[in-house]
Amino acid sequence: MRSTLSVGMPIDLIVYERDSLAITHRRRFCEGDSYFKDLSNAWGTGVRGVFRDLPELHW
Repeated sequence: MRSTLSVGMPIDLIVYERDSLAITHRRRFCEGDSYFKDLSNAWGTGVRGVFRDLPELHW
C-alpha cells in the first residue's frame, strides 16, 4: 500500500478458488479497523527485523 499512493481505505479483500470466480470470503477493511492495524504493525515490525538481521555488507 505504501508503494501505491493512490490506494487508500477502504480496502476490499475477496477470496475465490482458482478458475471458479465464485467468491467464498469477502472482507472490507475501513479506516481504524483493529485487525488491519494489528496486521500493519506486525508487518512493519517484521520488515524492520529482516533489515536489522541482514548480514553486514563489506565494500
